[in-house]
Amino acid sequence: MKKIFILLFLLPLLSKAQVYQAMPQAGYGPVKRMIFDSVLSIPLGISKVQNITGGRDTGQLRYNKADSSLYTYSGNGWRKVSGGGTTTDTTSLSNRIDNKLSSITATSPITVTEGITPIISTSMATNKLIGRSTASTGVMEQIAIGSGLTLSGGTLTNTATATPLGYYGAFSDTTSQTAAAINTGYPMKFAINDITPNGVTIITNGSGKSRITFANSGIYNLQWSAQFRNTESQEADASVWLRKNGVDIVGSRGLVGVPKKTGTINGHILPSWNFVLDVVAGEYYEFVWSAANTAVSIQPFPATGYAPSTASTILTVSQQSGIMAGTGITAINSLTGAAQTMITGTDSLDFKIVSTGTQHKFNIPNASATKRGLLSIEDWSTFNNKVSKSGDVMSGGLTINEGTIIANSVDDNHAEFGNGKVVISNAGNIITGNPNEDNGNTIGSNFINTTKLNSYTTTNSTAIAGYSDEGIHGQFGGENGFTVTNSGRTLIGTSTDNTIDKLQVDGTIAATNLKNLSGTYSGTVTYTGGTAPTTAIYSTYRWSQTGKLVTLNINITYSVAGGANTIATLTLPTGAPTPSAITGSLNLEAIYFGAGMLLASPIVSAGVTPRVALMRNNNAITPPFDLQVIPPAGTNTKLLSITIQYFTN
Repeated sequence: MKKIFILLFLLPLLSKAQVYQAMPQAGYGPVKRMIFDSVLSIPLGISKVQNITGGRDTGQLRYNKADSSLYTYSGNGWRKVSGGGTTTDTTSLSNRIDNKLSSITATSPITVTEGITPIISTSMATNKLIGRSTASTGVMEQIAIGSGLTLSGGTLTNTATATPLGYYGAFSDTTSQTAAAINTGYPMKFAINDITPNGVTIITNGSGKSRITFANSGIYNLQWSAQFRNTESQEADASVWLRKNGVDIVGSRGLVGVPKKTGTINGHILPSWNFVLDVVAGEYYEFVWSAANTAVSIQPFPATGYAPSTASTILTVSQQSGIMAGTGITAINSLTGAAQTMITGTDSLDFKIVSTGTQHKFNIPNASATKRGLLSIEDWSTFNNKVSKSGDVMSGGLTINEGTIIANSVDDNHAEFGNGKVVISNAGNIITGNPNEDNGNTIGSNFINTTKLNSYTTTNSTAIAGYSDEGIHGQFGGENGFTVTNSGRTLIGTSTDNTIDKLQVDGTIAATNLKNLSGTYSGTVTYTGGTAPTTAIYSTYRWSQTGKLVTLNINITYSVAGGANTIATLTLPTGAPTPSAITGSLNLEAIYFGAGMLLASPIVSAGVTPRVALMRNNNAITPPFDLQVIPPAGTNTKLLSITIQYFTN
């Protein structure tokens, strides 16, 4: 009876609570897993809350009736649960119960545990991603969807349009291309754009579209093919080569053997090869072909029942390297052209760059009083020839301030101030002039017999000429040379070819065209009779002119004498005045006479008589005049001498 009573007593208790795992007395030790369907009783006394070993475990609870508060054991002592107060205990039960979940730190992947799938929910704008933009531990962020990306139905899609890289083109032609003549170059034609080209175009050469033109520099690959046909019953060669800007490229030719016609079937061949070229923007290239027989041509063919049509020529162009399309510089000085040029100019007052269209003009003007710029070659020469403050010798004249001239040469030094002069000759003779009153003074042996100087001339260290209102005076080597009174107004002019243009005395022209020249005779001498002398060791000429009368002398001495010479014929010296022919004179007619000699020895003995010399017309030479010396008999010539006078125009 006793055992039955105990069982009946416990049955009501079992209906109130179900214990899934045996546990100790309430409040003692950790509880693994429990489900309650009745009130949970928490121990009231601190001293009674112990584990089985008599100690206390972290996290044990008790309720203090004195302050109506819940306490938890931290491991070091009991702590009052604030219940939403100012302190936060991340290990306490109150934090687990009362605090809201603000973040989750996962130290391992989140997985399904005990049949429960974790769910993370958040509030986000449409079309956003969640993640972090920086590498660190922290709160997850909303990530915006950039351009070219689309988020739809949970799928992120790249919708950006790809930017083409590189320049290219694909071209063909469907016309018959023939050779009008053998072995003659004809540019291949590519009239059709197979795709929309980028930076490569085909430009006409006047008879068809053949010039492959590049808008951008770079390395390009050019691949071609052509459908050759031969309608003759014998093989024929065709050549293909590359032409750049109208000039054939050395080494680019390829030779193609076109098969012969067999029966009714024409010969066909489809050659193809490529070139890799370093191209500069603006250049153009052409594929040129020729044939050894005009029966060879480049032909298209129509479609058949089993195959499509055939183009006569095909060309593809693709860029290999360089500044590719969509990369690199996009603008220079606000100009966006693919190919731009740079030139120089002077259209500004200072350095300036003017950019228009596809051209940049660098304006650098020549420096002047109003422009800052480059120093011209002429100005540099002028500045470079300036004399420094000291230590330089001038070979010419220098104008300083108002009418001041200083000159220095090998023979004399000269300074001029206004109309006054100072002359220091090489020999130390000094002549001075007062710049204010034009008064002249003399020092040394050279002097001018005048007290007023208006001008002067020095030809060497001892020759001086001066003019004043008293007269003109010339002095040579310390001796008086000539004096002409002022009333005579004598004038003498000279030039670089030793010509005295005019001599005027007492207002009347006394002589004009006064000349005197000499030099080495280099004309032609022809000897008649016997053998001509050889090896001229002395050959000179001299001529002088007064007015229109010319006096000419020629002397030639030989080291090897001639034999039995009867006539010597000479041409005029180079530069001698042209004779005036006598009106009505005939060809080879003597028009002027003089004296001449043909002698066997340069040493002339006493009693030798000069022989006749003459000038005659000779239309066979230019100028049409020559000279002749005629001895009385044949002479072994070692010396030729002639003196003759004639008139010039």
